Amino acid sequence: YKIHCFLSFVSLSFLSISQLLLRFFAFHIIVFYIFIHLISLHLIISFVFVSLSLSISFPLSIYPSPFYSIWLTCIHPPQ
Repeated sequence: YKIHCFLSFVSLSFLSISQLLLRFFAFHIIVFYIFIHLISLHLIISFVFVSLSLSISFPLSIYPSPFYSIWLTCIHPPQ
């Protein structure tokens, strides 16, 4: 039981770290994209891109809730 809990904890922490990295890289790509498209006349495309990225990154900011629940079950396992 403890081993399974530890494994799920490690895999979930790995997932959250990779999602943070993905969000970081996506942010830099979006900034670069906006910078390029500000020079040209594709403001609408960059705006759509930013709104899409915000709508994608908003659920990711609520992501640590399963992490918290697994932490709770590991520290206080059900009797």
